[in-house]
Amino acid sequence: MSTAMDIAASSTTIEPPLFDSGIEPLEGASGNTARTILVALCVDASTREKALRNYYRLMHYEQQLCGQEVIRNASAITTTTGSTKRKAVGEPKICLQCDEIFTEDQNQLGACWYHSGELELMDESAIDREPAEMALYDLDTEPIRARHPEAFRWCCCRETGKARGCTPGRHESNPDRSKKGRGDFSDLDEDSLDLDDTSLDDDDDDDDDDDDDDGDSSEHSPGSSNHNDMHHHHQQQAQQHSPVNGRH
Repeated sequence: MSTAMDIAASSTTIEPPLFDSGIEPLEGASGNTARTILVALCVDASTREKALRNYYRLMHYEQQLCGQEVIRNASAITTTTGSTKRKAVGEPKICLQCDEIFTEDQNQLGACWYHSGELELMDESAIDREPAEMALYDLDTEPIRARHPEAFRWCCCRETGKARGCTPGRHESNPDRSKKGRGDFSDLDEDSLDLDDTSLDDDDDDDDDDDDDDGDSSEHSPGSSNHNDMHHHHQQQAQQHSPVNGRH
């Protein structure tokens, strides 16, 4: 009969099955499975820091929610049967676009304000390097972004990194559907596009100038309608003064 240790040892030799990289399997995982995966991922220091931060945020959110329910239920005790009831609320989630905690029952359009553009380094002189960062060539890191948001700017609105979101929408907790940072190009890409547009505009202007020149030449050509009208007018005057009409 196989023991747990035998199963654990043999599982390392099994080829992993083909799987979808979507987040849906994790959303449907049981509590024990999710905790096991989370603790294993916390071997990375930055992942552990984010996990603990969000854990304490959710605990604080639920404590505030319970406190509000106690006050609300306390006022209802005098008018109802005297029993307190918890208000049905949705499962709290963390928005990956604006970093706020929300529930689906309050997730309407305009509840979330996020940046659709990328965050890029704008002013390196505003960054106070720590000893471990002295040898860094690229200062665009998550710790530096969090410590010096004023040194960065959003491509979508040109505001600094600590500015409130500029695009309204709904909260989103699924990383595959998050719209943050996916709607605008960086400045380098925008500059290249502007150059292409400028060259196209110049070509259009040249075409317009050619059309104007063609129009001007047709207006002043000997075979134009104005020249024909003048010639017809002179013929009428000659007929009026001829001897055939009996005027001389």
